[in-house]
Formats: sequence, structure tokens, C-alpha cells
Amino acid sequence: MMVLYGCRSFSENKDERIIIDFSDQDSKIPQPNHNDSSQKLVVAFTDANTPKETFIYYEELFGYLSQKLNCEIEFNRYKNDQEIMQLLAHNAIDIAFLSSGAYVMGKEKDNFELLVAPQCYNKLYCQSYIIVYGFSAISNFVDLEGKSFAVMDQTTNTSKIFMDHKLRTLGFTWSRFFSSTLNASSCDIAVRLVSKQVVEGACVDGLTYEYMAVHYPEIISRVKVIEKSVNWGTPPLVVSTKMLIGMRQKLKKVLLSLHNDPKGKEILMKLSIDQFFEGNGDNYKPIEAFIRFTN
Repeated sequence: MMVLYGCRSFSENKDERIIIDFSDQDSKIPQPNHNDSSQKLVVAFTDANTPKETFIYYEELFGYLSQKLNCEIEFNRYKNDQEIMQLLAHNAIDIAFLSSGAYVMGKEKDNFELLVAPQCYNKLYCQSYIIVYGFSAISNFVDLEGKSFAVMDQTTNTSKIFMDHKLRTLGFTWSRFFSSTLNASSCDIAVRLVSKQVVEGACVDGLTYEYMAVHYPEIISRVKVIEKSVNWGTPPLVVSTKMLIGMRQKLKKVLLSLHNDPKGKEILMKLSIDQFFEGNGDNYKPIEAFIRFTN
């Protein structure tokens, strides 16, 4: 069943668009207009980087932000970071959650800027975890040579960037090191594939792993972590450089204070986010180094 679920997820092509309007304005809010102070905010999100079930909580988050900002928010769901980055490049969206890798690969194009980043599990950073079946004899990465492996195939996926660097450092390519690779559409699916012994190993986002450890301990009990990457910045929330400065500042202020608001804190807890903090581009330098090495 898990394999079928994974295959179904890989083939989904429909984008989902949800318009959230909890504002108390009487008149209809106009379409997105970066020169209009009453602009509608357009948000892009992909659950390729998070457990799919958290989509409803992100929807709740932006519904609440709609109330706090007193404006309409259109919440769009896409398959991966690449689609979102294309939209940012064409100024088609205002706000997006990106993976750390996608942020690094796109930040030099000057289409968006880091607004805030989440603090999760009392940490301002995250890692990638290399995992295997919990009862296998595999105890380190070199034991995975000639084994099957699950990977997120998107070039912007941070765990994929980490693995590209690791294999290049060891003098291997993917096809020369692993017997086979299976494309997983998200990290939570990759964890499930390992727990079911569909593949013998995977590299997954540590934040997703920790989320599953809390909410799905029976799955995590069947896998083990054999290696963790260095630390880098958590997946940031970015905004278009075309967003009005006033709106940008207001959004940032609301996000930074969410953990002090009872309703805001409740939503953050559902997302396993302690609070948002002002992002620091220097936190992503390890990823920059990986990309320079492999290019």
C-alpha cells in the first residue's frame, strides 16, 4: 500500500489553489497589484519538503495571517520548489516557503529575499539524515554501496545536494555506488519506504524525521539514523522583491510575534515550529559550499 501511495503521489499534476479571505473589509479586494497598498497576497507552498498532512496547518497559518494583516490571501499548492522558483522569477507570487537548497540556488537572481526562518525543536538549524532499516546490519554509509536507495530527485532538494556532494567526495556517481535508486516525491514517503524495506536506505530532511518521530513513532521505530550532515539554516519563508516595503514589514512583524499570540502559538505547535526568527543568509553557507564543489 505504501508503494502504491508513493507512486500515486509521484503522478499528481494538479495544483491546488485556495483563496482565504477573513478580512473585515466590505468591498471586494482587487487582484494582486504590487503598486496598490490593498494588494492581495499570493502564497506558494509545496508539501514535497514536509509531511503532506501539514498542508492543512499551513492553510490555517495563512488563514490566520489573513486576519492579522486584514487582506485577502490566495494559497497555492505546487509539486516542488522548481515550480515555485519560476513563479518568483516572474513576480507571479508574493510569499513562498522554500527548501534551504532552493533558497541558496535562487537567491542570487534577486527575485526574492529571505524574510524569516522557523526555529524548530529549539534549534535555528537543520540537517539531513541518512537512514536505513532499523534491524539491518548496515551501520555506516559505505555499507550502502551496492544497495537500493530512495532519493528526492529535485535538484534543489537539500538532501539531494548533500548526497551529490558526499558521493562526489568519495569519487562515486549515483549509478556506480547504489544498485538502484527510487525517486520519492517527499521525505516522509522516503522514510516509509525504508521502514517497509522497499529500499535499503534514504537521505531525508531531519525536520521531517523529527516530526515523524513525534507523530509516527511506530514508523520511526523501524528505521535508524547512521549519519547526519553538518548544520545549515532551516527552510526559509521568502518574499518577492516586488512586494511593497510596508506590507513586507507588517508581515515580518506579525510572523516574528506569532509565538506570543495564543492562536498563533497553537498553529505553530501543529507545525512543530517554536517561533519564527529573522533569517540569516550566512546560515546557508554549507549548502553553498556543496553546490560549488559539485558544479
